[in-house]
Amino acid sequence: MSDELIGALGRWIDNPEFRADVVKFLSLSQDAVDKLVALIEKHATFDVPASEIAEFKNACGLDGNGRGILAAARLIRSSVRRIDQDERRESLINFAALVGVESFVPEYFSAFFSALPELDNEELRTSAIAIAPTLADISLNSDLRVVSDPKVECRLVPVVFARLEFDEPVAGQRALFIQITEDSLEELEQEIKKTKEILQIVRSRFGLDILARGDGQ
Repeated sequence: MSDELIGALGRWIDNPEFRADVVKFLSLSQDAVDKLVALIEKHATFDVPASEIAEFKNACGLDGNGRGILAAARLIRSSVRRIDQDERRESLINFAALVGVESFVPEYFSAFFSALPELDNEELRTSAIAIAPTLADISLNSDLRVVSDPKVECRLVPVVFARLEFDEPVAGQRALFIQITEDSLEELEQEIKKTKEILQIVRSRFGLDILARGDGQ
């Protein structure tokens, strides 16, 4: 019941700022909840651009920290989704009363606590790749290197440099610079081609297009 929801929220339940944001969230009107659902489905995340958070607050007549309200909504949604559907309504009513929400209508939040395809797929994809650092960006540059040669004064050798940027530090750095030989470049091209073919087969066979591509389209 409410104890289950409180237990899922853990230490956050005693945070005054969190409780204040929870009250604002659970006091939203039906229209405001629908706007919130549309907003997070549009971006497939609760990490919404500041400009759109401001628009949401203005449209719903909210005051306070908009990002804090979204953060509270995210934590509550995650916690509620772990509770059996038959117990969610009563659990939410008891929880709303506990934190001091004066007017809480569970039916207003039915869509918010239901499956949200864009958000759920993105969270599943993020969970799947969280096991290791993820390559966030890559750039290749060709250059000519001057090298000495016993037979001639000097010569120019073509080289390829790759800059790999990750979503978290690797060996203390977010970006690594490596050199790729022409032979390795050809091997890399073949490996990428084979991997793309495998991903296409997996997407077609198991319907994992969104997860495999990771672009939310």
